[in-house]
Amino acid sequence: MSNLKDYVISFRGLKIGDHEFDFQISDSFFEEFEYSRVKRGNISLKVILNKADTMLRLDFIFKGSVNTDCDSCGEEFDFPIDFSERLILKFSDQEEEDTEEVVFLPSSAYQVKLAQYLYEYVNLALPMRLTHPEDEEGNPSCEEIDLEEFEDFKESEDDMDPRWDALKKLK
Repeated sequence: MSNLKDYVISFRGLKIGDHEFDFQISDSFFEEFEYSRVKRGNISLKVILNKADTMLRLDFIFKGSVNTDCDSCGEEFDFPIDFSERLILKFSDQEEEDTEEVVFLPSSAYQVKLAQYLYEYVNLALPMRLTHPEDEEGNPSCEEIDLEEFEDFKESEDDMDPRWDALKKLK
Protein backbone atom coordinates (compact mmCIF):
# COMPACT_ATOMS: atom_id res chain seq x y z
CA MET A 1 0.00 0.00 0.00
CA SER A 2 2.68 2.44 -1.03
CA ASN A 3 0.33 5.15 -2.33
CA LEU A 4 -1.55 5.27 0.96
CA LYS A 5 1.34 6.72 2.96
CA ASP A 6 0.38 10.16 1.60
CA TYR A 7 -2.85 10.05 3.63
CA VAL A 8 -1.26 10.41 7.06
CA ILE A 9 -1.47 13.37 9.43
CA SER A 10 1.21 13.78 12.08
CA PHE A 11 -0.31 15.70 14.96
CA ARG A 12 2.35 15.42 17.69
CA GLY A 13 3.89 18.90 17.17
CA LEU A 14 0.66 20.75 16.38
CA LYS A 15 -0.67 23.40 18.74
CA ILE A 16 -4.11 23.09 20.30
CA GLY A 17 -6.75 24.44 17.91
CA ASP A 18 -7.77 24.08 14.26
CA HIS A 19 -5.42 22.96 11.49
CA GLU A 20 -6.32 22.53 7.82
CA PHE A 21 -4.96 19.90 5.42
CA ASP A 22 -5.70 19.37 1.73
CA PHE A 23 -5.50 16.02 -0.04
CA GLN A 24 -6.20 14.84 -3.57
CA ILE A 25 -7.75 11.38 -3.92
CA SER A 26 -6.98 10.01 -7.38
CA ASP A 27 -6.96 6.76 -9.35
CA SER A 28 -3.85 5.44 -7.59
CA PHE A 29 -5.68 5.60 -4.24
CA PHE A 30 -8.51 3.32 -5.40
CA GLU A 31 -6.09 0.91 -7.10
CA GLU A 32 -4.77 0.01 -3.63
CA PHE A 33 -8.13 -1.52 -2.64
CA GLU A 34 -8.70 -4.85 -4.34
CA TYR A 35 -12.50 -5.20 -4.49
CA SER A 36 -13.55 -1.57 -4.71
CA ARG A 37 -16.80 -0.51 -6.39
CA VAL A 38 -14.91 2.61 -7.44
CA LYS A 39 -12.59 2.14 -10.40
CA ARG A 40 -11.16 5.66 -10.61
CA GLY A 41 -11.73 8.95 -8.90
CA ASN A 42 -10.83 12.59 -8.70
CA ILE A 43 -11.78 13.98 -5.30
CA SER A 44 -10.55 17.08 -3.50
CA LEU A 45 -10.50 16.52 0.24
CA LYS A 46 -10.21 19.17 2.91
CA VAL A 47 -9.51 17.95 6.44
CA ILE A 48 -9.97 20.29 9.38
CA LEU A 49 -8.26 18.86 12.44
CA ASN A 50 -9.24 20.31 15.81
CA LYS A 51 -6.65 19.31 18.39
CA ALA A 52 -7.51 19.25 22.10
CA ASP A 53 -5.63 17.83 25.09
CA THR A 54 -7.44 14.48 25.13
CA MET A 55 -8.88 14.15 21.65
CA LEU A 56 -8.80 15.07 17.97
CA ARG A 57 -11.82 15.99 15.88
CA LEU A 58 -11.42 15.53 12.14
CA ASP A 59 -13.93 17.10 9.75
CA PHE A 60 -13.70 15.80 6.18
CA ILE A 61 -15.13 17.67 3.17
CA PHE A 62 -15.19 15.60 -0.06
CA LYS A 63 -15.86 17.14 -3.51
CA GLY A 64 -15.33 15.55 -6.91
CA SER A 65 -16.41 12.42 -8.76
CA VAL A 66 -15.75 8.69 -8.89
CA ASN A 67 -15.94 6.34 -11.83
CA THR A 68 -17.99 3.19 -11.30
CA ASP A 69 -20.17 0.70 -13.18
CA CYS A 70 -23.89 1.31 -13.72
CA ASP A 71 -25.98 -1.39 -12.05
CA SER A 72 -28.55 -1.25 -14.88
CA CYS A 73 -26.50 -1.33 -18.06
CA GLY A 74 -23.00 -2.22 -16.85
CA GLU A 75 -21.35 0.78 -18.52
CA GLU A 76 -18.90 2.96 -16.61
CA PHE A 77 -19.93 6.49 -15.62
CA ASP A 78 -18.82 9.30 -13.34
CA PHE A 79 -20.81 9.71 -10.13
CA PRO A 80 -20.56 13.13 -8.41
CA ILE A 81 -19.33 13.22 -4.80
CA ASP A 82 -20.07 16.13 -2.43
CA PHE A 83 -20.41 15.30 1.27
CA SER A 84 -18.80 15.72 4.66
CA GLU A 85 -17.97 13.40 7.56
CA ARG A 86 -16.63 13.70 11.10
CA LEU A 87 -14.26 11.42 13.00
CA ILE A 88 -13.40 11.77 16.69
CA LEU A 89 -10.18 10.27 18.00
CA LYS A 90 -9.76 10.03 21.78
CA PHE A 91 -6.54 9.27 23.59
CA SER A 92 -6.69 6.48 26.16
CA ASP A 93 -4.15 4.11 27.66
CA GLN A 94 -6.89 1.67 28.66
CA GLU A 95 -8.18 -0.99 26.29
CA GLU A 96 -11.43 0.47 24.93
CA GLU A 97 -13.55 -0.63 22.01
CA ASP A 98 -14.10 1.78 19.12
CA THR A 99 -17.63 2.90 18.30
CA GLU A 100 -19.10 4.31 15.10
CA GLU A 101 -18.45 7.86 16.30
CA VAL A 102 -15.28 7.50 18.36
CA VAL A 103 -11.96 5.77 17.71
CA PHE A 104 -9.54 5.30 20.61
CA LEU A 105 -5.81 5.84 20.18
CA PRO A 106 -3.02 5.13 22.66
CA SER A 107 -1.60 8.24 24.35
CA SER A 108 1.73 7.52 22.66
CA ALA A 109 0.23 7.93 19.14
CA TYR A 110 1.73 10.72 17.07
CA GLN A 111 -0.03 10.30 13.72
CA VAL A 112 -3.30 9.10 12.22
CA LYS A 113 -3.52 7.05 9.04
CA LEU A 114 -6.58 8.21 7.11
CA ALA A 115 -6.62 5.94 4.03
CA GLN A 116 -9.00 3.26 5.34
CA TYR A 117 -11.40 5.86 6.76
CA LEU A 118 -11.41 7.80 3.46
CA TYR A 119 -12.05 4.65 1.45
CA GLU A 120 -14.96 3.67 3.69
CA TYR A 121 -16.48 7.18 3.68
CA VAL A 122 -16.44 7.36 -0.13
CA ASN A 123 -18.00 3.90 -0.49
CA LEU A 124 -20.66 4.63 2.13
CA ALA A 125 -21.56 7.85 0.30
CA LEU A 126 -22.48 5.86 -2.81
CA PRO A 127 -26.08 4.72 -3.12
CA MET A 128 -26.88 1.00 -2.91
CA ARG A 129 -27.94 1.03 -6.56
CA LEU A 130 -25.65 3.01 -8.84
CA THR A 131 -27.21 4.08 -12.14
CA HIS A 132 -26.56 6.73 -14.73
CA PRO A 133 -28.12 10.06 -13.81
CA GLU A 134 -31.41 10.96 -15.47
CA ASP A 135 -31.42 13.34 -18.43
CA GLU A 136 -33.17 16.74 -18.48
CA GLU A 137 -36.53 15.11 -19.18
CA GLY A 138 -36.26 12.67 -16.27
CA ASN A 139 -35.55 9.63 -18.45
CA PRO A 140 -32.78 7.15 -17.59
CA SER A 141 -29.62 7.87 -19.56
CA CYS A 142 -28.38 4.27 -19.55
CA GLU A 143 -27.11 2.71 -22.74
CA GLU A 144 -29.78 0.78 -24.59
CA ILE A 145 -29.10 -2.92 -24.31
CA ASP A 146 -29.31 -4.70 -27.62
CA LEU A 147 -31.18 -7.92 -26.86
CA GLU A 148 -30.03 -9.45 -30.12
CA GLU A 149 -26.51 -9.66 -28.65
CA PHE A 150 -27.82 -12.05 -26.02
CA GLU A 151 -29.60 -14.38 -28.44
CA ASP A 152 -26.38 -16.39 -28.84
CA PHE A 153 -26.46 -17.21 -25.13
CA LYS A 154 -30.09 -18.27 -25.05
CA GLU A 155 -30.44 -22.01 -24.64
CA SER A 156 -32.98 -23.89 -26.69
CA GLU A 157 -34.93 -26.87 -25.38
CA ASP A 158 -32.75 -29.19 -27.49
CA ASP A 159 -29.52 -28.00 -25.87
CA MET A 160 -30.82 -28.49 -22.32
CA ASP A 161 -28.80 -30.66 -19.98
CA PRO A 162 -30.56 -34.09 -19.68
CA ARG A 163 -30.06 -34.08 -15.89
CA TRP A 164 -32.73 -31.39 -15.61
CA ASP A 165 -35.30 -33.77 -17.11
CA ALA A 166 -35.19 -35.91 -13.99
CA LEU A 167 -35.78 -32.85 -11.83
CA LYS A 168 -38.72 -31.71 -13.98
CA LYS A 169 -40.46 -35.03 -13.33
CA LEU A 170 -40.46 -34.25 -9.60
CA LYS A 171 -42.84 -31.31 -10.10
